[in-house]
Amino acid sequence: MAWQEIQPHLYGGIQPLSGQLTVASFIAARGNTLASAFVANSSNTEWEKVRLAIKPYYEPMDDRFYILYDTPVAPQGMLQLAYFGLGVDDEILVYGENGYAVFNVTGTTIINRA
Repeated sequence: MAWQEIQPHLYGGIQPLSGQLTVASFIAARGNTLASAFVANSSNTEWEKVRLAIKPYYEPMDDRFYILYDTPVAPQGMLQLAYFGLGVDDEILVYGENGYAVFNVTGTTIINRA
């Protein structure tokens, strides 16, 4: 009889340097992942443009992997991207234009057991 193991995780929290696409998390699991990303702008005065991409680890970066691209976040503002799926060997890449963006990725990994 097969069963599933469900594992909650904090996959990563990062504040990337301004203008640099940075790996926030790598999914190295034996199952699928349902994740959410929380993005906050730590500036009191400036808007921040953010990007978030999900791509297979072995693929070169390409525009088709972006979920958010230059999405504006107000000073001290935040946004949530909820319930997106990740596969084995996917990585999450994040970017903040001015270095004020803070990203946290949480979720649940579902592992099928035989």
